[in-house]
Amino acid sequence: MSSGIDPGATTRQIAMPGDGPGFLENLAYGAGDLSSNLLWGISGSFLMYYYTDVYRLPVGAVATLLLAVRVLDALVDPLVGYAIDASHGRLVRPLIRWLAIPFGGVAFLAFLPLPGSDAVKLGWAAATYLVFGWVYAGINTSYGALGNMTATTPQDRVVQGAFRMIGCQSGQLLIAVLTIPLVHRLGHGDTPNAELAGFPRYMALVGAVGAGLWLLTCRLCRIRIPPPPSPRSPGTILAALIRNRPWVVCNLGNALNFTNICAYASFAIYYARDVLHRGTAFGGTLLGITTVTGIVGAMLTSPVAARYGRKRTLILSLGVEACALCVVASRPGSLPVALTGLAVAGLASGLRSPFYFSMISDAIDYGTARTGVRCAEMAYAINSMVTKIAFAATGTLLALFLAWGQYDPARHTQSAALGWWVNAGYVLLPALSSSLAIAVMLFYPPDRAIEIARH
Repeated sequence: MSSGIDPGATTRQIAMPGDGPGFLENLAYGAGDLSSNLLWGISGSFLMYYYTDVYRLPVGAVATLLLAVRVLDALVDPLVGYAIDASHGRLVRPLIRWLAIPFGGVAFLAFLPLPGSDAVKLGWAAATYLVFGWVYAGINTSYGALGNMTATTPQDRVVQGAFRMIGCQSGQLLIAVLTIPLVHRLGHGDTPNAELAGFPRYMALVGAVGAGLWLLTCRLCRIRIPPPPSPRSPGTILAALIRNRPWVVCNLGNALNFTNICAYASFAIYYARDVLHRGTAFGGTLLGITTVTGIVGAMLTSPVAARYGRKRTLILSLGVEACALCVVASRPGSLPVALTGLAVAGLASGLRSPFYFSMISDAIDYGTARTGVRCAEMAYAINSMVTKIAFAATGTLLALFLAWGQYDPARHTQSAALGWWVNAGYVLLPALSSSLAIAVMLFYPPDRAIEIARH
């Protein structure tokens, strides 16, 4: 009978249950999300700007591209999850190892400008973005499943989730601080033509670093609970997941969380330029503020959760973020209000972000205990699909906001309506999303109920 363990794993890579991850292993696990946010995250933060202002694709076409490509790409995630389930978990390590270098390479191609007509440019943008998403589906679904196989207790998962979120926030911080300055340096200027040359050179460096980080994750993270065989049909697995209320709630909450992440990342440059009337580089400053405060929040997650519980802390953080953003929205163009409000919102966002990862892991175990159907890999794959669709829908909506604000990157003076639409996308949309998430997360069972059901 198969053990469900990667046959290429060594004794060092397999540990007994109860032997929780140490600092170095948690750090290596966080390196995976650091890589994701250096590569996938940079597409969320700068790809819309690259398409509209640098590659000069029509804004309306960008809105269609972002939605169509992401929906097609999201369908791959469940296929990857089912393949991992069918392999009894053996594909987890190989997929991370095999896809590490392609992930960096395709990220570079997504920012490589192909000359030609608008139709040729759109075709190239769609093809590279789609393949980028496919590779991400393979590596990130495996990464999520790996977390469920390495951390075994709720507290271990909170700590692991905190390291993962610190890796995520660190990646966001690096791209916020370094991207525009290095693009301008490598392109020898700050004009659109200089940025057209600087972006692919920058992405070549980032791609190499990101690939190395994934290899580090694969090398140092140990499997403690190899998944048992799960010879179930896709229909049986899907039915079991739909009956798992905590998992469904977590997916909805995480989708709304990614709505906020997309808005903060994609619209920072536009908000800096068209609402605060600062330069493009100030968008990186806004990203830096929300990221640094997010890292501080993630560092506080474990002790706060231990004292107040995950659900209560999560809902409170959502309320604080929504209130802070409403204050910012009430004073559009005020730099002190914007900086203060965004710092508070970033802190609240960072505080709750690790909860989604740990709560999804617990919800998967809860569902297995209740239904007898083990479907961790498919559960993570669908979670990845849901967040991708949320990111796609938000990106499309933001691009439409630009179009409705009559944004034209070739004009020096924009429409008077543009500032309102940018403020709506960067501030009001996340405030609404956080408010909706409060209502959603009220349906998540108390931590004690989850723990009892798991045992």
